[in-house]
Amino acid sequence: MSSGVNAFSVIINGIDVAYKVYQSEYNQALTQTITTAGYMFIPAAISFLAIPYVGFVYSATLTIYNGYSTITNVYSFYQEYNTIEWQLKSAAAYEGLYKILANSPLQQAYDFASNAKLYEVKANSIRLEIEKVHIQHQLEAKGQFGLKLYEYIYVPTLEKKYTLLNKVTYGELTKEQTETFKAKHVAITIEEQSYEHCIEIMKLKEEEIEHYYCYNEEQQILDHVLIGENREYAEVIERL
Repeated sequence: MSSGVNAFSVIINGIDVAYKVYQSEYNQALTQTITTAGYMFIPAAISFLAIPYVGFVYSATLTIYNGYSTITNVYSFYQEYNTIEWQLKSAAAYEGLYKILANSPLQQAYDFASNAKLYEVKANSIRLEIEKVHIQHQLEAKGQFGLKLYEYIYVPTLEKKYTLLNKVTYGELTKEQTETFKAKHVAITIEEQSYEHCIEIMKLKEEEIEHYYCYNEEQQILDHVLIGENREYAEVIERL
């Protein structure tokens, strides 16, 4: 314990302390240093004092403590592993790693850039789900009307956003070009009915006609609206 383990502890914990200092976590770095010094000093002191059974008691106590820590850490890891946030951290970490390797000479031996793109798309998919859940929880307070807004307004907008991001990732579009493909957002009034927010329905777009989902939050109205060429006329197709 005083030779092999201590040498290992100095290297591993030294790196950990240096990283904490680099992150400006000085209190944690100091605590880590003191703890490591204690783990190194106590076995050496017990060996020097040579008091019967003290080493056994220390080893048994340390074993029980480490066993308890291992169980709690495994349980915490299991809980975190099943969260979507952890999946995002994992995908983002792999994305960052492969991007570093892709910019290194190792890219000549293996196509790390493709893996970086795959993990970037995976991270985008996870971000999409996180945003969906967050918005859905916010809109649940609006009842049935909120669920309609979620389905017809927010979900298509988010899905379009990340679809365009993925196209940029694969080089199919530039960031500037994505502006052309984004759904239009407008505010319109038909006769006496006003809509403060309308989103274009891209899948229903025709040559001279535009389709929109429009809503008035105060009146809790959500309509499918058709707008003719040059916005010369508009009509409600369906009340959702």
